[in-house]
Amino acid sequence: MLSAISGNDMISTDQKFNYINIEHHGITRDRLDTFISSGIVPTISKPTRITHNTAILIDKIYVKMRQPEELVSGMLTVDMSNHLPIFTFIGRPTLRKRRPANNL
Repeated sequence: MLSAISGNDMISTDQKFNYINIEHHGITRDRLDTFISSGIVPTISKPTRITHNTAILIDKIYVKMRQPEELVSGMLTVDMSNHLPIFTFIGRPTLRKRRPANNL
């Protein structure tokens, strides 16, 4: 299934695989290796669920890009839910030319 992803594609997930704990959990490491070996990389690298006692990275956006320099990712640090909202923008912003003011 992953081989069908050709490029400029995005997968957004709420997986129960904590990438922060990857050294101690073989299944999580294998899952990440499978994605990366298919050219699909995660864009979020910081914890997305934070409590007083824990910080885990379970919300993910994966991309396969032909031109990865056109990628901006991050998270919003707002108290909306028990997960931080994450985002990825793909593509370059296009600048619009301003029309000259019509001075009548």
